[in-house]
Amino acid sequence: VNHALLEGALERFERDAEIGVLGPSLVHPDGRAQRSVHLPPSLGSEFASERVLRWVQSRSKGSAKVRNRTTADTDTDTDTDTDTDTENVEQDLDVEAVRGAVFFLRATLVDAIGGLDEGYFFFLEETDFCTRVRAAGHRVVYAPELLASHRLGASSKRRAPLATRIEYHRSLDRFLRLHHGEAAAAIARSWRALRQLVVLPLLALAGIFDRGARARFKERAGLVLWHLRGRPESPTLAEVLAEQAGEPHG
Repeated sequence: VNHALLEGALERFERDAEIGVLGPSLVHPDGRAQRSVHLPPSLGSEFASERVLRWVQSRSKGSAKVRNRTTADTDTDTDTDTDTDTENVEQDLDVEAVRGAVFFLRATLVDAIGGLDEGYFFFLEETDFCTRVRAAGHRVVYAPELLASHRLGASSKRRAPLATRIEYHRSLDRFLRLHHGEAAAAIARSWRALRQLVVLPLLALAGIFDRGARARFKERAGLVLWHLRGRPESPTLAEVLAEQAGEPHG
């Protein structure tokens, strides 16, 4: 148990009653930094990188750019660009959302706004919660001086890459529908399917010479077929992982 992490988080909650959610700085087991905060998905994030969106946000609001102690580690959906700013900060920051690998929340908020949405299986449930917390007038805080080790992608991405990517798309669609409307979600679905189709020929060509490109081609082709089949709800990531483990599902 990381006592320093737990004590540091508790101290911040006791010091500031407006903090609803707090996230630490995530690091790999070897100490390398990971992304610890991010912007919630939006229609804009489907067409522009997070760095560009933050620049536009700072210009439109006249506010300072949020900086975080991160590297360019990618999310499960590797189509999404990442913020590569690695400047250290020495104070807690108000952010839009923290990563859910290590996630502290004020218990009274569960009674006020509900818990994590069980409609998400694996991705974006913490982002959804952070969005609801901020809408309720509470702070979402990133504490870079608190460190937590996270084995990025070890739980699913390496075991079932296609099922993991599909599950992220399901979660993304749910988030966009709930927070931006059905029209935004429909545009994002069409745009993502089109991107996969454009990338496939390039990966097929690269796959002639590179084994990694062949694996990515197989994964993207599976994602395109999932879109063309009408984005079926089954098999879910949970079912795929259970099947791999030899467990019954359903």
